Amino acid sequence: MVFLHDAFMAAGFEAQLIPIPPPTHDPTLSVQIYALSFKSPTRSTKEPLLLVHGHPQNSIIYRHLGPALARSSGRDIVIADTRGSGQSTAPRVRNLSQEGEGGQLPSEDALRLRYSKREVGKDLVHVMKHLGYDKFSVIGHDRGARIAHRMADDWPDAVVKVMLLDIAPTYDLISRADAQVALTFWHWFFLPQPYPFPESMVLANPSAYLNRLTSRFVALDKRVFPDDVVKTYLQQLSSPDHVHAICEDYRSSGPGGIDLEHDAEDRTAGRKVKQPVRVLWGKRGPNERLFGHDGMLELWRNVCEDVDGRAVDCGHYIPEENPEDVEREALAFF
Repeated sequence: MVFLHDAFMAAGFEAQLIPIPPPTHDPTLSVQIYALSFKSPTRSTKEPLLLVHGHPQNSIIYRHLGPALARSSGRDIVIADTRGSGQSTAPRVRNLSQEGEGGQLPSEDALRLRYSKREVGKDLVHVMKHLGYDKFSVIGHDRGARIAHRMADDWPDAVVKVMLLDIAPTYDLISRADAQVALTFWHWFFLPQPYPFPESMVLANPSAYLNRLTSRFVALDKRVFPDDVVKTYLQQLSSPDHVHAICEDYRSSGPGGIDLEHDAEDRTAGRKVKQPVRVLWGKRGPNERLFGHDGMLELWRNVCEDVDGRAVDCGHYIPEENPEDVEREALAFF
């Protein structure tokens, strides 16, 4: 992974581990977030951009887009490994010892929140404040886009604008699930299975899991996923703690998960994202196939006041398949 981070270092990014204060409901929790940060030499007054990755990836997904935006946007750029991914801490939820962490066992409610998009988003808000940013905009892909959606809801005074890459709203994806959705997003229903079944299955053959996930719609292209990149993703999928974190992330947003409860509360209260939102999805990706252009925009207009978007010429992994298009969109939107 060090070699892959050379692209960030050459572009002027600096890496650091940022400790996150434990929440009052989970005082023994210890989390550090790995963040890459770039300071624009123009000293622009534009708000910085935070880039958040998806599954089964980490900050490496932005190895093209991050340096490109550092050169072209005139903004400070921050790229983070979310809790449980890459080089960030991966706290456990299941199979804790009776002593727990720090000598006491966290409550089930606290454990259930550990990989909620609300808590993971709170990590990133703290990271930005730690770096000196009270306001910022977000680009999120896949799981990172779900975090970005929750951040925009929960921190409207901090999040200025949001770009979401290739997702439909979590609540709709689960509540409208039919056979086609289940087959397309099979991992959504596999990973939330009770501990330790999915963890054991992924760890038994990380390569098979990764290959099936990344080649659902297009052949695995080494120009998009070269061997060194695949190696970093397999390292993550070979780590028991990181695989456990992945499963807990999906347990949080799967049927009966805490993320759906938070989404339902927003919808019942009539709360919508007020910030401008730009949604992009792949022409050859799952959302175009399932919902189409009008369907995608309708889903997002149900939960956002100001949203527009379009399909781009690629599959699901937009920042790796078509970073040039995302860069153009970002420069026009932010």
